[in-house]
Amino acid sequence: MIPNARDYRRARVLHAREKLDAIRSAHADAPLILGSVGNVAWATGGVSQPIDRTAAFDTVWLVDAKEPTLLVSSVEMPRFTAEAELEELGFKVVGVPWYEADGSQRAALREAHCDESLVLSDTGMGIDVSIELIEQRMVLSGGERELLRSLGESAARVVESAVRSWQPGISADFSIAAEIAFGLETIGAEAVCLIVGGDDRVKTFRHPMMSGAVVNELLMAVAVVRWSGLHVALTRVATTVNDERLTDDYNLVNSVARSTLAATVPGATWGDVYGTLARAYRDVGHGQGWRDYFQGGPIGYAQREFELSPDATDSPFWSREIEKNVAVAWNPSLHGGAKVEDTFLIGESGRECVTTTGEWPRCDPDDPSSAAGILLIGS
Repeated sequence: MIPNARDYRRARVLHAREKLDAIRSAHADAPLILGSVGNVAWATGGVSQPIDRTAAFDTVWLVDAKEPTLLVSSVEMPRFTAEAELEELGFKVVGVPWYEADGSQRAALREAHCDESLVLSDTGMGIDVSIELIEQRMVLSGGERELLRSLGESAARVVESAVRSWQPGISADFSIAAEIAFGLETIGAEAVCLIVGGDDRVKTFRHPMMSGAVVNELLMAVAVVRWSGLHVALTRVATTVNDERLTDDYNLVNSVARSTLAATVPGATWGDVYGTLARAYRDVGHGQGWRDYFQGGPIGYAQREFELSPDATDSPFWSREIEKNVAVAWNPSLHGGAKVEDTFLIGESGRECVTTTGEWPRCDPDDPSSAAGILLIGS
């Protein structure tokens, strides 16, 4: 199990509260209502576990007005009362009948004691502060970084173990995916994105979703893993044959990844980094290669806190400076199966890969910040 003991949760809540206070102060201390899964997890120290893992909104909402108040579905109240230690974390708790139409919205406005048009929220009510929330939550506290390291190492161990267990010509993509899902659930985590594919499907499709096919020579496993609201992302590739073209393409993609990661430094803007990414593709002879697939970006309380393209110059994040203690998962790739992806913490002293066990080949052994390479089965 990844630790999220009482002291961790308390520290996470206090860190988030400082950030939420700053947002409210910028808006004349207007009441703040949070309902999205990522923001609720951030604000509560990961106390809430989504019941519906695909839901955009949590069963728990936060109203930050005179005092921080959690609105909890009546179905979940007994469990939260018994296990969540919410009052100890500084929250008043109010139950909301599950059968009441728009119950969370109405209860939130009652607790806010003001008209809907005056509240700040991420729920569609009042003034939308979603961008400000993302900007604040993506800068991780010391405790969050420690937990992300634990999550990253655990996720990498699970995915790498499943890939190493692949029996070429025998194992089907479904069974490998099942092993990954089982391993993650065993540590209390979940794959919010899981892709396992093999052979020509990996070379043909950017998302070779599981089809039940037996994997013979080439295996790719992609996972975005969530635990206690935090996310890490990683990709692992293994093969039974020395494919020179794949190796060459992998070296090109790794060059793009290294250049992009090297540009991801505190003080640069996110636009600077995406510009570097575009130039890196050009430098390896694939000038428009970034147009063919998502390129990744900052990760934390969402699979990607935001994801831009080198053309997205009108995004509010384009000119925002990168702060230390953010996490990123860049995802460069080329058609044909070459793809690298790991999660890194960005600090003043450099870049730290958190999705590593130290037991998987790296693209560049001389560069400790390089992403994972191809595992040659039987070597």
